[in-house]
Parts: sequence; C-alpha cells; structure tokens
Amino acid sequence: LVGAYLNLAHVYQQQIGKQAEAARNAAEVYRKLLAIDPGNVEANFQLALLLQQQGDYKSSLVHLDRLPAEARKNARVRLILVADRAGLGQRSIAGREASALQGDPSLSETDVLAIMPALESSHAPNVGITLLEGLARQGRASPAALYRLGVLYEAAGQLSKARSTLEKVAQTRAASVQILLHLARIAESQK
Repeated sequence: LVGAYLNLAHVYQQQIGKQAEAARNAAEVYRKLLAIDPGNVEANFQLALLLQQQGDYKSSLVHLDRLPAEARKNARVRLILVADRAGLGQRSIAGREASALQGDPSLSETDVLAIMPALESSHAPNVGITLLEGLARQGRASPAALYRLGVLYEAAGQLSKARSTLEKVAQTRAASVQILLHLARIAESQK
C-alpha cells in the first residue's frame, strides 16, 4: 500500500506545471500515506518540498522535523530548510544554514535554483548569493545560475559584482536583451 501511495504521488508530481491540481493532489496522497505511516521518510520529505514550493513554510518545517537526524543532513533537505526559514522571515538562520551548505559537493544547481523563488519573495537575496557563490567557486554554476547571481547582486546593491557577473554571462552565450538591460541599468546606477 505504501508503494502504491508513493507511486501515485510521484505521478502527480510529474504533472506539476501541466495540470492545475497536480501539486494539491500529490500533497493529499502524501498526507494519506502519512496517516498510515507517519514516519515515512520519502513522504515527509516530498510533502515538505511541496509545502515549501506553495509558500506554506511552517507546515513544511513540521514535515522536515519528522525526518530522522541522518536524513536531515542531506543537502536537499537542508535547502528546503533554508527556504522555509527565509520564508518565515528568519533570514539569519537561513543565512547560517546557507553558509554551512556552500561547500557541500552534493549541493546541486537544480536544487539551489528551485528555492530561489522562495528566497526572492522573502527578500533574502544574500542567502541566494551565498548559495550561488558556492556553486560558482566550485565551477559548477551554469550561465543560468550566474545570471541569477548577477541579478541577486544587483538587488542587494552590489553593483560592481553584478556587472562583472552579468558581463561574464554575456560572454559565455549570446547576450540577451534581458542581460543587456540589466547591464545598462547597473551602468546608469554606477554613474
């Protein structure tokens, strides 16, 4: 029964972005599974992720807290924690956790970029900067991640870093109108 619930929830998750009710349906399946197996690690993790993506940071934390200590050391789990803390206005805690994650080799760009909307809506650009700088220092930041870093630098008022990062992005791929507009705005601000 547990396997069937997990499979159904995963199917719904794969439909997120394509089907309007997919996230809600996946969350409901995970809740039903947790009603019969409250300690299920996968269900608690996936439900925490879905809740974080929906902006329900407090409920997400509840499910992260249900994970065993070993599972809470996982970089993906810690990233959700960062987003939850930032979303709850606990930027200093989010910042400390982001700093601790910065050098983690298991940290993936995909996972970092996935929490950026939560960090941006929480007005926590420095937390995003910390995470993206870690990827960049390790040479694991794509042009898309560097672009995001440049935009965050700009939002944080770090204009010289924003400019140099966005110029690097413009050199690695065809400079889009969006990049050029950011660079023009930064140049104007630096006058």
